[in-house]
Amino acid sequence: LTALWDFDSQKSFVPSSEQITEALEKTGYENIYFGENNKITLGGGVSIDLGALGKGYACDKAVQSLRDADVNGIVAVGGSIGVNGTKPGGEYFFVGIRDPFSDNAAETFAGIKLKSGFVSTSGSYEKQFESDGVRYHHIFNTSTGYPVDNELISVSIVCNNGMLSDMLSTACFALGTEKSIPLLEKNDADAVFVTKNKKIIITSGLKNFISVKEDFEVEYR
Repeated sequence: LTALWDFDSQKSFVPSSEQITEALEKTGYENIYFGENNKITLGGGVSIDLGALGKGYACDKAVQSLRDADVNGIVAVGGSIGVNGTKPGGEYFFVGIRDPFSDNAAETFAGIKLKSGFVSTSGSYEKQFESDGVRYHHIFNTSTGYPVDNELISVSIVCNNGMLSDMLSTACFALGTEKSIPLLEKNDADAVFVTKNKKIIITSGLKNFISVKEDFEVEYR
């Protein structure tokens, strides 16, 4: 499905319904077979896309290297950020969250104070194109084969594992705010949801560690 839409090239287009139906038949964990000695077999035409966890995994490894060397610092791999320890003066690191409504990739709408942990963000603004007045992005609803269409424009996850934060940011974006809350609680993670109408929904665990620009409406859950 991701290869069909091909958001990584400059030639993205809206596939036909027939193409999407065919791609969906090769999408999902049902097409991955686990055998003895950890052998994995893929169904015909199936490939594994690590886009929803690879950067978080890389952050895990980078932060572990910092810990092994007894070095405090911050690392960034795409939309995943890892923090080990504090600044030299003992202050927490400050991790900014990109403003999804700004064309400036360096513009942030919020910042999180973090001593050790990981922040991963997924958003519909990251890879997108427009066709016939409709904007399409790279996070898919695997039931329809089309991009997820809900109230969200971005989700940031804060937790103690980089790969988990990366996975949850994609999953929670697809699920939407309400369905994400139980998943976050189960995995001891916090989140910052940004809706298309500029409402910010923040889980209560971040209340004392986050600051948000005044022009956004904020709700704590």
